[in-house]
Amino acid sequence: MLALVIFSAFLLFLSFPSPFFLMGIHGLAWIFAVPLFFAIQKKSLFHRIFIGILFGIVFYSFLVFWLGDYSPAGFWIFVFFLTIQPLFFCIGYSFCFHNKIAEILYVPSLWVVSEHFRTMMMGGFSWGISHSQSFNIYAIQVANLLGTSCVSFVLIFVNYCIYKAIQEKKERRFYVLSMAVVLSGVFVYGVWNIFQYQQSLEKKKSVLLGSVQPNIDFYKKLHEEYVDEVVDRQILLTAQVLTQHNPDLIVWPETAIPFDFSGEEKTCRKMDELFQRVKTPFLLGSVVSQGGENYNSALFYNREGKLLGTYSKNQLIPFSEYMPHSKVGILFSDFFKIKRFDFSRGEKKEIFLLKNQRILKGIPFGVLICSEDMTGKFFREYALLGADFMIVLLNDGWLKKGEAYLLHAQNTIMHAVENKMPILRAANTGWTILIDAVGRPSEKRVHHFNEAKVFLHKLIPRMKTSIYSRIGNVFSLMCSCFVIINWMLSLNLRKKNEK
Repeated sequence: MLALVIFSAFLLFLSFPSPFFLMGIHGLAWIFAVPLFFAIQKKSLFHRIFIGILFGIVFYSFLVFWLGDYSPAGFWIFVFFLTIQPLFFCIGYSFCFHNKIAEILYVPSLWVVSEHFRTMMMGGFSWGISHSQSFNIYAIQVANLLGTSCVSFVLIFVNYCIYKAIQEKKERRFYVLSMAVVLSGVFVYGVWNIFQYQQSLEKKKSVLLGSVQPNIDFYKKLHEEYVDEVVDRQILLTAQVLTQHNPDLIVWPETAIPFDFSGEEKTCRKMDELFQRVKTPFLLGSVVSQGGENYNSALFYNREGKLLGTYSKNQLIPFSEYMPHSKVGILFSDFFKIKRFDFSRGEKKEIFLLKNQRILKGIPFGVLICSEDMTGKFFREYALLGADFMIVLLNDGWLKKGEAYLLHAQNTIMHAVENKMPILRAANTGWTILIDAVGRPSEKRVHHFNEAKVFLHKLIPRMKTSIYSRIGNVFSLMCSCFVIINWMLSLNLRKKNEK
């Protein structure tokens, strides 16, 4: 039993970016749960709890091992919360169906519900097995209909059908046929959706975005003596962007200027000179101080260097960007040597309007900062507010490892597909890419991790609102209702059998 659980966890781990296979082997996610189903079959509640915890700890310890270099305490806290999902699934994996259709729908529905439950527990953080398919472009297109939870459903549906086909030879044809029908539907829709998107590209004008990836050591941003070096490097890189082309917008990453420079004469002069020289709209990450509070913000300037708007990060990371419960939080972070900023939370979303001599009507866009791209509801909110593209500013310098950059980027890819929304990731150390409305990254084979570089991206603004953007997590709620109904029917059936 233990070997099967560990093997299952390792298969799923390999389907994601890892030190062994940087882009992951996404095909393994279609079979990873088969050993898990064999391990958990006919087990008591106690054994199912043990299996859920073991699977979660093994899988997530491997998956986010790189977090331990930054914060060992944060690593174990993160693993603990992530393990909520497989634990929930294993506890609920008990049923007495006489209807095989209900059974093969119940198991993937339960997985979806367990992921949704963890998302609610973690304040909207949405990271599921569906993300393993972010580079499997045809498999993820159904996300623009029913969300990434639909992709998770299909993965577990296929896994369970394979398991049942092995276990029940007499019914093998039914399970193979069911699996074939679902897979055909998913991939046919994927091919059709991408074809439709390609056809519509000819009718749309592109926007040229220039992004600066300065590759500045994360810890230098915590010390004032490096301020000039940090700012000057990005100004020099911006000059490189302008030698290549004249973009419609230049983007610097999160905390590109790691302090409020509005009252700092030297830096203000440097930035004013830059704005006057480039004559291009500008978006940059900076700290903003107001009323004694500091905010992790994005500042948007027009081509004359006038500040048009500010977005402050709405969802902060505890013990890294803010200290919960003040004195206790500070003691906790000091004891475990957690490196931190001390920010206050922004209260609202901001829609910026990109305008210049070429874009007279203007194109609305939204901004998120770093870890906010792991919260799917934020992208949907911006889509409903009318944003035609998104920009995510990142400071992932503390991650260091390529597989960590890719794991983080997988969130953005899935949310781009969900909302049919192109997204630019502008990072300090990588992965800086443009993701189009069907989830294709601008650069897939060459990543430019941990190097200073400038990028030019041709972006096609959003063409239409996706079904998912309109209806939200209806599919997850449907799965929840289905699971609850089946629990009630199963409980009623057990009571009758006891009589």
